[in-house]
Formats: sequence, C-alpha cells, structure tokens
Amino acid sequence: MNIDITVRHDQHQKGLDEYINSKLEHIAERFPYMISAHVILEEEKKHFNTKIVMQAGRNLGIIEGHETHEDQRASFDLAYHKIEAQILAKKEKLVEHH
Repeated sequence: MNIDITVRHDQHQKGLDEYINSKLEHIAERFPYMISAHVILEEEKKHFNTKIVMQAGRNLGIIEGHETHEDQRASFDLAYHKIEAQILAKKEKLVEHH
C-alpha cells in the first residue's frame, strides 16, 4: 500500500512517521484490498487536525476520517479508529450483499 504523509503549519513529533506507517500497514495486512493512504497533519491554534484519506478496491471506494485534538498522536489515533470502523462497516455491507 502506498502511504503519503503531508505536514502543514507545524513540526510533527519525532517518530510519528514510523508510528503512522506501522498503523496503516496493519490495516493493509488486515484488509489487503487497500490501495493507498494519504495522511494530512495540520496544526491550528494549538490543536492538531488529522485527516486520513484511503482508497480501496473491491467497490469500497474512498474512506475518510478527520479528527482534532490537543495531542498530535491522539488526533491521528482518533482518525485511525474512524477509518477502521468505516472499513469494517463497508466490508460487512459488501459481504451481506453477496
């Protein structure tokens, strides 16, 4: 899976890139039809915004998750959990229809 990380308006925490890559690779292992992921990290007025956009095959399309938190890693984790829940919901829907 292709993973792109974009950082806007701040210096991100050390080790965050490796953390993001490991979490998204975990999704790719669990759901092998994930094609790409784009993570956007942004700081705004002492809050961190994280947006994750994933493209998937098997008619799952685009999956997005966005979160804001005072801690950068927590912001990513919350967005990651939203993405994970959406993937599971779409996968269940796909299985029910076949």
